[in-house]
Amino acid sequence: MNKVEKFDIFLKNIMTAGDLVALVDDLNEINKLLYITGGQKLSQRVKGKVSEDVYEAVSILEKEGVLPAEPSKAEDYLGELLVYLQKIPRVALTIAFEPSTEFIRQIYDWFEKISPKKVVLDLRTRREIVAGAIIEYNGKYKDYSKTALMEEVLSGLS
Repeated sequence: MNKVEKFDIFLKNIMTAGDLVALVDDLNEINKLLYITGGQKLSQRVKGKVSEDVYEAVSILEKEGVLPAEPSKAEDYLGELLVYLQKIPRVALTIAFEPSTEFIRQIYDWFEKISPKKVVLDLRTRREIVAGAIIEYNGKYKDYSKTALMEEVLSGLS
């Protein structure tokens, strides 16, 4: 099993930088609880302390033997996961409005289809954008908004 497959279960609902921050927070909380066993499985110790998605992922990975029961090995697994998460490329997307969850899902699904690897959307809002979006990825910047055209039209009116 490669790293992507090993960590996929944690990534299924991660679309935005905010989602990623929440996941990292949950993983840090799990790390705090690794050595406090009290005879309980890790999934029992994290229940109610992390998101439902992360709790379910931990439960499934425990049952499948992917997440080791031994705290030091589980810590290694979580450490690898955190390093992997830091390396996920970000796509900065600047738009003129606060997007709905449905809009985010549609944009994310589109990026998922065109990108060969997992990306995370770093959504930004700039009210002065007129139609379209500004996209920054891997050092490249593309302005697909109509702001410049609108400014040109408006300057011709004065």
